[in-house]
Amino acid sequence: MQKDDHPGSIIASRSTHSWWTRALLVLAPVFFVVDQWCKSQVMRAESSLSHLVGAVGIEPLHNTRLFIWIPVPSWLLLVLTSVVFFAATALLVLTRGRRSAVQTVALSWILWGGASNLIDRIRFDATIDYLRIGGIVANIADFLIIAGILMLLLWPHTSSNSDHTNLLPTKNS
Repeated sequence: MQKDDHPGSIIASRSTHSWWTRALLVLAPVFFVVDQWCKSQVMRAESSLSHLVGAVGIEPLHNTRLFIWIPVPSWLLLVLTSVVFFAATALLVLTRGRRSAVQTVALSWILWGGASNLIDRIRFDATIDYLRIGGIVANIADFLIIAGILMLLLWPHTSSNSDHTNLLPTKNS
């Protein structure tokens, strides 16, 4: 009913959210590059790294396990990581046009995080974790994967034509 050029129209508000969606999609490869750079720095200066404040710091960890604590043979971890990576890629390609903006961003973040950890598994036979937060040591790729999974679980699974596809609330809600 409203015209496209009307500032309060649904299309105008969607284009604003579309910008946010694009920004979040661009963040995934940026986080990938930053994660790979941090891993290279950690690997280069491993012996000279120190903790920051309290329970937060930099601590290199060659994680040969699944989720830090589950012992799994290296070959199986490489297979599992590859399967998750290719499954996310397949979902991203096969559901094009039928998924919400949130699902697109979530799958993209899982894909980029999985790619970073897959590169580690291939190069080092382990994932390189370096961020200590409390009792956990992780990396940026892990946070991308977790954030992507949380987005898939917490936002509604609707088609791209639905009002619930935006990552930010509309002015009317």
